Amino acid sequence: MAYLAKRGVHTNGYCPRCQKCPETMVQALWGCRELRSVREKCQSFKSFEGSNDMHFLDFILGWLRNLCSSEMEFMDVVQWASDFIDEWRSTSQVGTLPTSCSAPVQNWIPPMVGSWKLNTDAATCYMECLIGLGCIIRDSVGVVRAAVVKKITAMVPPLMVEAMAVRRGIQLAASEGIGVFHIETDSLQVAELVRKRVVSYADVGPIINDILSSLDALPRCSISHISRRGNLAAHSLAREALSVIEDCVWVDRCPPCVVQPVHADVPV
Repeated sequence: MAYLAKRGVHTNGYCPRCQKCPETMVQALWGCRELRSVREKCQSFKSFEGSNDMHFLDFILGWLRNLCSSEMEFMDVVQWASDFIDEWRSTSQVGTLPTSCSAPVQNWIPPMVGSWKLNTDAATCYMECLIGLGCIIRDSVGVVRAAVVKKITAMVPPLMVEAMAVRRGIQLAASEGIGVFHIETDSLQVAELVRKRVVSYADVGPIINDILSSLDALPRCSISHISRRGNLAAHSLAREALSVIEDCVWVDRCPPCVVQPVHADVPV
């Protein structure tokens, strides 16, 4: 109802049961006291009986931790669907992206001779509230100059996670004294926010600002969107990051977990 009201559809936008709060999914699932009797019939909510003041996000995180193995497999599908929808929405937002965008690069292309390219990606595990960041820097013949995996215990929006991966990759390049010439991410929205220097978003804005501050010291460096297929090395590192005990950095050697995708990217 609240969203229909925003779009100009005739409605007062309030919950039809309690008539006290704007009707949103969170209100219907959690906030409306008139619907409490319905919620109490759901087994998942029973385990949180008496916790009416609990924040909705706290409930979701607790529920995910208590899932059995079969339910976790189901949530893997839900996670994939959620990520797919987020990516679709990021390419469809009016006012954020240009009205016409060229198709993303499908395969990894080496940078110019004497320069380096940074690829970044992020992965999430909702069941364990984990974020994995993967970054890899390669030269003009595909040789790995540096790579990093970083695991974070948190749960933040996908856009913010992808921006964090780009920032971590730039930090890696700076720490190793590598003058990165080009950055690739499979998040179209992150690439566009950086290119347009948009820092107004409350959640991801500070991270974009950090990225821009770092790029100001690299005036020749650019960023672009690449397809998941062309970003497999960084994607594999991000998935690996979810299972590491501590953050790992490789300098002048290829991480064992990405030997295959790195070799596949090397031009014949």
